[in-house]
Amino acid sequence: MTAVISGTRSDDATRLKVQIGHYAAPEPLKEGLKPTIYNGGSLSRAHMGINHPVLASFLCPISALADFNRDPALARKWMEIGHIRMTSIDFPVFLWAGNPPGSRYDEDAMHEGLFQGYLIERIMRHIFTGPSTALGDDSRATCSCNASLHDMTTVEAEHIAYACVQARFAISNKNKWSEADGEFNNRAFYYNIIDFIRECEDRDWAEGLLKWWNRALFKNENGAKVERL
Repeated sequence: MTAVISGTRSDDATRLKVQIGHYAAPEPLKEGLKPTIYNGGSLSRAHMGINHPVLASFLCPISALADFNRDPALARKWMEIGHIRMTSIDFPVFLWAGNPPGSRYDEDAMHEGLFQGYLIERIMRHIFTGPSTALGDDSRATCSCNASLHDMTTVEAEHIAYACVQARFAISNKNKWSEADGEFNNRAFYYNIIDFIRECEDRDWAEGLLKWWNRALFKNENGAKVERL
């Protein structure tokens, strides 16, 4: 899986650029993200990341969500100067389900909705079952999608972690991929997510998460059906 990720990271990041304004929007079939962001190309992404009011809320560490909701402008300033630290061990809000992401977060049940944010779901579909499936629940993967090309029949922790890394980079203000984004380290983020899922003491939650993702991508909690000749 690591080799696959190394070979596809750049291609996926490039293709996601032109779609992120739709994928980050709550109801993309009605309207894109507001304020509008540019779609890829050579244009600067300086207006994205913490400089965008919505994307800043996505990138906010979950531990600071209450601060952000109380005073978004101040929280964005704190994120900029490092008073609110963004590190790979403090997961960002967009990892959680809800509209907006994290709106259903419960500190006493933090696993609920984790790794089920709508941005991740759309990016998972974009990468593994094709862009045409990203926004539609009834869409089907094409035979040439990444899942088929790499004999992927079930979702594993590595797939989720990869999509989370791609999602964070896609909404950031970075024009080029790099392992570090300030204090935030993408490689550490990737492995922290894998470890979180694989080593979670609540195995029912971890197994349920993978089944949820199998349904989201393959319409079957057990994964894609393998056609035999």
